[in-house]
Amino acid sequence: MSNILGTKANIVTMALQIGGTDAYGAYTAEQEHLEGYFDEAVVELAKASFSPLANANMIRALDGTAVYTFPTGAERIISLFHAAVPLSRTDVKQLEVLDQEWRDLEGTPYAWSTDRLEGRTFQVYPTPDTDGAAVTPPISWGATWPTNDLTVLYSESRTTDIADWIAFYLVFGILMREFSRLSDHQDLGYSALCGQIAQLFGSMAGLTLPKKE
Repeated sequence: MSNILGTKANIVTMALQIGGTDAYGAYTAEQEHLEGYFDEAVVELAKASFSPLANANMIRALDGTAVYTFPTGAERIISLFHAAVPLSRTDVKQLEVLDQEWRDLEGTPYAWSTDRLEGRTFQVYPTPDTDGAAVTPPISWGATWPTNDLTVLYSESRTTDIADWIAFYLVFGILMREFSRLSDHQDLGYSALCGQIAQLFGSMAGLTLPKKE
C-alpha cells in the first residue's frame, strides 16, 4: 500500500495548506522557500542516529584502489562491509599509529575512514589486493554478500518513498523554518508551535537528531 503523502511535492503542498492563506486567498508561506526547507530537513533527518531514510548498495572493490565514492544520495554511512565482514571506522591518526606506511599496505580491508578526504568519498584500509565480482543492483540486503566487494548501509536524502509518519515531522519542521525567517508573514509564536509539533512527531517515532553545530 502506497503512502498518502510520500513525496516532496505532496509534503510541500500540505505545508502550504497548513500555513494558510492571506486575505486575497494566496498562500501565506512561499513554496520556493518550503522546498528548500524540505531539503534541509531531510538532510538533518538523514544524519539522525537511527535514520529511517536508510538504504544499502554494493560497490565493486578494485585491486589497488582505496578510495571510493558514496552511493548517490547518501548523506551518512551507517555501516560498511567487505564481503560479509563489518569494517571498523577509523581516522588517519589511528592508522599512523598502526603503521607509518599504511597508505602503501594492501590486503583484505578491515577499516574505513572519511578523514582528510574531499567530496563524498571514503577510504578502506588496507587497500584491496583483489578485484571484487561485478556488481549488479538492486541488491537483496542481508541475503547477498558478494565476495571481495563492499556493501554500504547508509542514510540518504530523498524526495520519494517517504513514510507518512516522517512526512508529518517534515511538514511542521519546514513550517517552523518558514515562519521564523524575516518576511511579511514572520510569526515567531507560530514557528515555535510548529517546532514543538515536529519534535512531538519525532519523539513519538524515536528519532534522535544530530546536535546543531
